[in-house]
Amino acid sequence: EHFVVQTNSREANKRITMVESLAGIETRHRKELKSLEGSKRADIKKLKSTKGKKGKEALATLEQDYIAKEQILKEKHANEILQFSTDVPISENIPSTNPQVS
Repeated sequence: EHFVVQTNSREANKRITMVESLAGIETRHRKELKSLEGSKRADIKKLKSTKGKKGKEALATLEQDYIAKEQILKEKHANEILQFSTDVPISENIPSTNPQVS
């Protein structure tokens, strides 16, 4: 099965269509989560040089920001999987012209 993603480029006002399989979607989701985790680790490492109360407050704020970002990303991923799983091929939407006679 394939999933069609359409995006609109505002500058060029073009539609880009990309066909992606469920395995491809799941792989992309894992990569996006891993990238977010890497960014989080890098930002935490930068903050470790800040000492005292300001450092602790900044770290707590950073943690909350990344929790929110991760939640948003997971919701986006869930919506993409839902859209993929409910995507019905056109041929299945066409009613049969030969009714079954029993």
